[in-house]
Amino acid sequence: SRAAQAAAMEASKILGTSSVLSLYDLEWVALGCPGSPPSGTNVDDTFGTYSSNYVIAVVGFAAGLWLLCNPKVPQMYKVYGVMFFWCTGLGYAKAGVLQQVYHEDDEHPIHTYSWKASYIFTLLGMLGINLLCNSILFERFPSIGVCAKCINLVAYVGAAAIIAYIAFKNFVDASLLVTGVYSVVVTLYCLLVFALVCDWPKVLGVALIIAGYIVQVVLAPQCGGAAYADCFKDCPLPAPYFNHNALFMWLFAIGLGILGVSMNLQPNEATEQTQFMLLK
Repeated sequence: SRAAQAAAMEASKILGTSSVLSLYDLEWVALGCPGSPPSGTNVDDTFGTYSSNYVIAVVGFAAGLWLLCNPKVPQMYKVYGVMFFWCTGLGYAKAGVLQQVYHEDDEHPIHTYSWKASYIFTLLGMLGINLLCNSILFERFPSIGVCAKCINLVAYVGAAAIIAYIAFKNFVDASLLVTGVYSVVVTLYCLLVFALVCDWPKVLGVALIIAGYIVQVVLAPQCGGAAYADCFKDCPLPAPYFNHNALFMWLFAIGLGILGVSMNLQPNEATEQTQFMLLK
């Protein structure tokens, strides 16, 4: 609304960032985008976007709590699973708050340390499912166990390097790209692992998450900030109210939910020996 935009702009003046913080003018969009867009209105803080972050957070926290309280789940499977669900949920919850309360997005950050924390939590979640998939792989193919230390070292070092990059570089320096590439690589790896053990519900869950990443990238030119001046006329979604970011997060949330249910009802086999071998 105009009132919310005015309040956000006033806050930006106090922060000395009025040239950066400007929201999509939804009233201008509703009028059919007459003329040029209002000056500097380019931040995606719409309900469809920030509420989708909260959906992921709720699904992640619920799945992690169920896993934590589930007596059927092996110990380290539980540790890695809860790490995945809760860190992912926390990362997206923080992003939702930044968009809803502070009217920022990750392309126009003001509270950069908070955005970094959001990304780092998400990366830790990806590390959790990476280690979980490693344990499943070693259990299914014991001959690969001889390389367990090397495989896990790659997982730890890779995650640590990207987290360090996010933490110490300027946030806008390809942070989204680096985090996205790492997340896609990890999810593709887990898709392969779950397919190798014929765990098709988990394959479906991971496939939906990957589909979300693809949709977000493919639709960005038609539904993102670059399409704002053209009133999102080529976007197949009702942008800006529900855009490519919102669709990505809903696909992610559904995939996360399928993973949560499957991991609780059908936890993969992993012996204590295999689990603790990961830490040696």
